[in-house]
Amino acid sequence: MNLPKTLLVCALLTCFLGCGAGTPAANTTDTAATADANAALDGTAAASDALAAGDGDHHEDGEAHADGDHHADGEHHEDGDHHEDGSHAEDGTHEEDGHDHGTGSLTTHIHMIDFWGANNQEIALGTHTGVYRTEAGSKQLVKVGGEADFMGFVRDPFHPDTYWGSGHNPEAGLGLWGFIESTDGAKSWKVKSLSGSADFHQLDASPTVEKLVGGTWGAKLWVSVDAGATWKSYAWTTSATGVQFESASSVLLASQANGIERVTLPALTSKVLVQSAVSGLCRHGAGLMYGTYDGKVHVCDADAAACTTLKGPSPARVIQCLVDPKNTARLYVLVSGSEVYHSDDSGKSWELVAGGI
Repeated sequence: MNLPKTLLVCALLTCFLGCGAGTPAANTTDTAATADANAALDGTAAASDALAAGDGDHHEDGEAHADGDHHADGEHHEDGDHHEDGSHAEDGTHEEDGHDHGTGSLTTHIHMIDFWGANNQEIALGTHTGVYRTEAGSKQLVKVGGEADFMGFVRDPFHPDTYWGSGHNPEAGLGLWGFIESTDGAKSWKVKSLSGSADFHQLDASPTVEKLVGGTWGAKLWVSVDAGATWKSYAWTTSATGVQFESASSVLLASQANGIERVTLPALTSKVLVQSAVSGLCRHGAGLMYGTYDGKVHVCDADAAACTTLKGPSPARVIQCLVDPKNTARLYVLVSGSEVYHSDDSGKSWELVAGGI
């Protein structure tokens, strides 16, 4: 049917005047010098034992275990939901860069976490049954390698495909695995030292001194300047809940008993930085971050003289924290009950990215 030209023009004018374009939304828009590690540890024979293999000691009773307690089903989280299957919060993701962070759940216990990939976009999880990782956009965790029990687990800051660990490997006839290394992204592992002896539950690798690694077990602090090939040990009877190397001669040790201490080697002199009980410790830019037994997270300067307290994702004990050195707004915490939470806004909001048992 053909409309008269006058009616057609009127119709077009009416449509044009009645349609408006929407208003567009407004767009919102450290590197320390390398220490002389070997020189810092020279002349320490009186205070330490130089060891290339284990002495057969088992870890002391009361060593901090990640699996010490489990919170009850239905525990309250900030968003009001208990995420039993490891799924995201309601919107699924809130990454600033649009990255859809991987998530998932496991039927095993999560002991330690560290970053996965050169850009730190995903995380690796050391568990009771091997190493897993998150996969971008997926709600399934990916099995990486190993069937053993990983108690200590840390990535080499200088080589993203290198991980170090410790734990138990009964299938290989090693109740205590020793200090182990992977150079293929945690797919395969070999014992590097302390076989059948070491059981590190706390491990740290320096981001400023290459090959400087250490941790605690057997009532001692252990330090290696050659990526775990040889060790020096220092008597340290307090059970540590966190270790953080500032240099080969200075280390921060966290504990329930003594808070956070800065320990100078080889003299073993210490200065208390935080007096309250601390359950987890990690770096935060040029400063530090620590967690407590009530689920709170504290961000501090290097001496813990000025701190900001964040509401954690859960009232459960913070076992471990992790901060992206490339973006300190990106935080992770592992809490008792084997739950890993993630924040991309400096702890203002959290999402559950991995859950175990």
